[in-house]
Amino acid sequence: MHLCVCSLPASGAKPPSQVYEELIQSCSRAGEFSTCFTELQRDFVVDRRTKVKSLIRLVKHWYKQHVRPYKEYLGKGESLPPQYALELLSVYAWEQGSRDRAFDMAEGFRTVLELIRQYEQLCVYWTINYNFADEVLAGFLHHQLQKASQRRQRHPCSASHPRRARLQELSRPDPPVTK
Repeated sequence: MHLCVCSLPASGAKPPSQVYEELIQSCSRAGEFSTCFTELQRDFVVDRRTKVKSLIRLVKHWYKQHVRPYKEYLGKGESLPPQYALELLSVYAWEQGSRDRAFDMAEGFRTVLELIRQYEQLCVYWTINYNFADEVLAGFLHHQLQKASQRRQRHPCSASHPRRARLQELSRPDPPVTK
C-alpha cells in the first residue's frame, strides 16, 4: 500500500503549486490523494448560498434512497458518480442557471438529474484552488482533460446498456411510479 501525505495551508488559503507538484510526482493512481483535499472540497461547498446547499442535500438524499440500492446492477468497470461529484453537479447547475437566490428547487433538482444522466460525458472543473500557470500542474491538468475526453468518446452514456437502464430510469426528471 502506498500512502501519500500532504500538508495544506490553513483553511481558506489556496495551496501553493508545490503541493500539487509533490502529489502528482508521488501518487500514481487516480484519486489516490483526494482525501488530502477534503478541507478544500468542504470550503468550496460551504461558501455557497443556503438554497444551493439545500439542493445538494436533496440530491444526495435522492441518490442514497433511489440510486445507491441499484449499485449491484452495475457491470464490471462501471461505477456511479462519487457523492462529491453530486455536490459539484449541483453547484454547476446553479452556476449555469439563474444564480438566483430564490431559484426554483424543483427546476434545480431536474437539472441536476439531467446532468447525472450524462455525468460520464461531462467535463466540469473550477480553477479556484489551482491554475494552469505552473508547468507541472498544467501538464497534469491537460492530461486529465484529455483522458476525460477520450473516456467520453469511448463510452457514450446510453440507456441501452441493460444494467444501466434502471439507473437511467431512476434519474429521469419525472421518474415513473413503481409499485
